[in-house]
Amino acid sequence: MELDLNSIPSDFEGRRQHALNKIQDHIEAGAHAGRFLDIGCGSGNGVIAALQAGFKTAVGIDRSFTGFSWFSIEEFDKICKVYDIDAARSLMIEADIFKCKLQPKSFSCVMMLDSIEHVPNPKSFIDVAANYVAPGGYFLLDTCPLFYSNVGHHLFDDFGPEKFPWAHLRKDFTNLVEEHKVSSWSMKYFEELNKVTHAELIRYVVEAGLEIIKEHKQLPTQETMALLEENRNFLNLEGIDEATLFEDWILLVAQRPADK
Repeated sequence: MELDLNSIPSDFEGRRQHALNKIQDHIEAGAHAGRFLDIGCGSGNGVIAALQAGFKTAVGIDRSFTGFSWFSIEEFDKICKVYDIDAARSLMIEADIFKCKLQPKSFSCVMMLDSIEHVPNPKSFIDVAANYVAPGGYFLLDTCPLFYSNVGHHLFDDFGPEKFPWAHLRKDFTNLVEEHKVSSWSMKYFEELNKVTHAELIRYVVEAGLEIIKEHKQLPTQETMALLEENRNFLNLEGIDEATLFEDWILLVAQRPADK
C-alpha cells in the first residue's frame, strides 16, 4: 500500500512533531551530525524526527511493534519516503534493550520520550541508556504523566481528569473499574506502570555518570492543589508523599563529560 501524509495517523504526526521540537529545542545543534538512539521508539516517530533534525543515522528500539494496528516494521521505509527521509539512514530494532549488542558510548544523543514510566525498572533502563551516550553526547528524557499525578493511570478514555482525578488512588478504584467496564488490555497496561518520581529520575541520571544541564518539571499550581482538596476524601494517600501527586511531567537533558 502506498503511504502519504493523509494516510499517516494524526497521533504519529503529532508525536513526530513533539519529538522534533524536543530535539531542536534542547540538543545542541552541533550534536545533530552524529548518531541518534531512541529507546522505546514506538512506531518510529522519534527516528523520523532525529533524521529531520540532521542526525547522520538514527536507531529506534522497542520491545514490541505489535501495539500499533496500522504499523508494520516492514512498512517503515514507506514512512521514511513520506517524510522525504533516506531509509538507509535509519534502523528499527524489535528487541529487549538489555539483550542488544550496540556499541557503548557511540551515540551523540540518546532519547527516552514518553516511555520511562512504562518500564519495569527505570534505574536499569537509564543505566543502559547512559552507557550508549558518547563522551560529550546528550541524554534526553521527557515523559508525562508520572504515576502519582492526577492522570498517572494512563486510563484516559475511562477516567477523565475533571471528574475522576487520581482515579487510581481512589478508595473505590476497583469498583470504578468494574462500573466503567475498563478493558483487560487497559488494566494490563495500567498494571505495568512503575511509580518512579521526579527525585528518583534525577538521581538515576546522575548515578549513571551524566551531568544534568537542563531540568524542567511540573510543579503544584493553585488549580491542582484545589483539585486535591476537593477530592482528598475519596483518595487513599497512606504512605504517599503528597508532593508527588503534582508530578505530571519532567524533562531532563544530561551530558556525558567529554573526558569520560
